[in-house]
Amino acid sequence: MEWIKLIGILIIVVGFIYKLDTIATVVLASLVTALVSGVSLVEFLEILGKEFSNQRVLTIFMVTLPLVGLSETFGLKQRSIDLIQKIKGLTVGSFYTVYFFFSGTR
Repeated sequence: MEWIKLIGILIIVVGFIYKLDTIATVVLASLVTALVSGVSLVEFLEILGKEFSNQRVLTIFMVTLPLVGLSETFGLKQRSIDLIQKIKGLTVGSFYTVYFFFSGTR
């Protein structure tokens, strides 16, 4: 009956095959695995919250992700295209002038 604890792997594989939301699939798989293994829902949420706060890189990623989405919504791509088109007319002399100005090297 120990094989039932591997149900999380099956959930992840099925979720990835059907291209479901990755984070939701992994959290669901971990929840089902925890419940099958005898971990209560409260313990699972405590562990998930503790590990989420311990992994600061993930926290920073989750905070900046909505900002990137909003930037894309409000025209980040178009502004990038405009900037790249302006750079095409950039000469070596003007590039070095801007570079040295911002780098502090003179």
